[in-house]
Parts: sequence; structure tokens; C-alpha cells
Amino acid sequence: VALCVFTGFLSVFLENVAVVLLMAPVGLAISRKCEIPPGPLFVGMAVSSNLQGCATMIGDPPSMLLAGHAHLSFNEFFVLDGRPSIFFAVQVGMLASAAVLFFQFRPYSRRMPELKPEPYLSVVPTLLVIGLVMALAVASSSSLAIPHLIGLVCCAFGGLSFLWHLHYFKERNVPRFLARLDWQTGLFLIGIFVLVKSLIVVGLMEDIAEAIPRLAGGSRLGVFVLIVGISVVVSAFVDNVPFLVAMLPVVQLVAQRSGLNPYLFYFGLLIGASVGGNITPIGASANIVACGILKRDGHPVSFAGFFRIGLPFTLAATAASCLVIWLVFGRA
Repeated sequence: VALCVFTGFLSVFLENVAVVLLMAPVGLAISRKCEIPPGPLFVGMAVSSNLQGCATMIGDPPSMLLAGHAHLSFNEFFVLDGRPSIFFAVQVGMLASAAVLFFQFRPYSRRMPELKPEPYLSVVPTLLVIGLVMALAVASSSSLAIPHLIGLVCCAFGGLSFLWHLHYFKERNVPRFLARLDWQTGLFLIGIFVLVKSLIVVGLMEDIAEAIPRLAGGSRLGVFVLIVGISVVVSAFVDNVPFLVAMLPVVQLVAQRSGLNPYLFYFGLLIGASVGGNITPIGASANIVACGILKRDGHPVSFAGFFRIGLPFTLAATAASCLVIWLVFGRA
């Protein structure tokens, strides 16, 4: 449970897939030393990573998309309009979901053997991550009128990381390095943005925005629960990035027409989309990576095996986090 919580903590500041790849050797080593199956541990690490990814602006792409759409700064994920923001709601969800993991992991309880510490190769990547977090916090709160300042900061640190990689590993084959980058995802996101803009132009998003309050019977709580519920169900089977891109303008229209605090619906949407992917092994990229590592190691996880851990985790985390969001922003 502590390893899952620590994986989630890293995902507050690092992308979820990178965190799962980073923690995978640790999880496999502990499983072998304790002679327990690694499947439940890896599922717990993946879903914990997805939960904490929405706690800050830089934790996961959906958080960055929301920040850009709603013009939120890095600090406003912690305190917004003088109130505790989504970060603290997610931490409450983490406590609830950790209790669920503790209950589910009880059959695998073993005495922890002594582990030898592993030497680290370099402290530079850690310093770059710390520098990136600090730079984003300053840039997102800056009054400088520099277009795309957040993107420029990310590109600058990406360039520094690239140069350090070439120097440290003495790798000079730049084309081979660039070929390993995930170009397909970038092109996919470009296409999604074009598609969503097309749907806005033809008025489909306005139709959906009108239908949600009608289905909820005009109830503020009903609209909030409906948005969260739709996000959880859809994100269990559809990647949360295109879903969030499509739903952000819908949620904005719903808030404008109802005259309610938009952050209530924005944060409900983000939590539902980020945590809903934990229900199935195909709901989030981190889940797919975790299952792939297990399969290569000879411990494949079935759909039902993932579902048994992911569903109660999702219900506990979503209910606890969204309750805090409702208490903080639901009456404004």
C-alpha cells in the first residue's frame, strides 16, 4: 500500500506512464523478495498514479488541458479564490482508495525481507524535474504577456533533458533517439482538437450542454453527479484526453447557462475522467503499460482481475474527492 501511495505521490509532478515505468523494477523486486504475485501490486500502482495525476496542473495531460481552457495557474490547483482546490480533494480520495487497497491486499501479507539499497546513476534528472515544477509554478502565475509561456518552459526543460541524455549516455545518433518518441500521440491529439472544434462549429456541443441540465431535472447536484458519472463511465473505455477535450466546452456552456460556479463542474469532470480509467485495463495509458510489463514478466493480468481492484478503487476515490469538491464549490 505504501508503494502504491508513493507511486501516486510521484504522479503529482510526473506523467503517469513515466511513473509506472520508473516504479516497475521496484514493484517486481519486492514481489519476488516477498514471494507474492506482482499483479495486484502493479494494478494498485497504476490506478494510484491515475488518481494523483489530476491533483496538479503538471500531473497529467488532462490537467494541463483543463488549466489551459479555464486559465488556471499552477498555484490555483492548490488554492482557488481563497478555498482549498482540487489538490486537497484528490488527497482525500487517496486516503479512501488506500483503505480499499489495504483491504484487498490483506491476503498477500508477508514479512518484508531486508532489501539492499541500489546506487543511483545521476542526480541531474531529479534536479531537472524539481526545476521544471518550480518554473511552471512561477510561469503560470506570472503577469508577463508572453504567448504560450507554459509551453515554452516545458520545451526548454525538454531540450535540457535531451542535451543531458546525449552527454551522459554518449549517444550521438539523434535520428534514432527522435524515432523513439511518441509522435503518434502528438498527431492524434492534433486531430482530436480539429475534430472537437468542428463539433463546436456545427452546434453539437450546445445541444449536449442543453440536454445535461434537462436530464438532471434542473438540480445543481443532479447536474454535477451526471457530469461526474458520464466522465467515469466513458473514461473506463475511452482515453480521457480526447474525452476531456470534447467535454470542456460542454461543461463551460452548462455553467454559463446555469449561472453556477464553473470550477465545480470543471473539477468534477477532471476527477471523473482521470479516475474512471481505473475501472478497466484499457481505460488509461498507465494501465496498459503496467499490464504489458506484467505480461512480459510472465504474470499477465486478466480483465476481471484488474476490474476487481479498479472498480472499488474508482468508486471510493471518486466519491470522496467529488464530495470535497461539492462541499467547497457546490454552494457558490
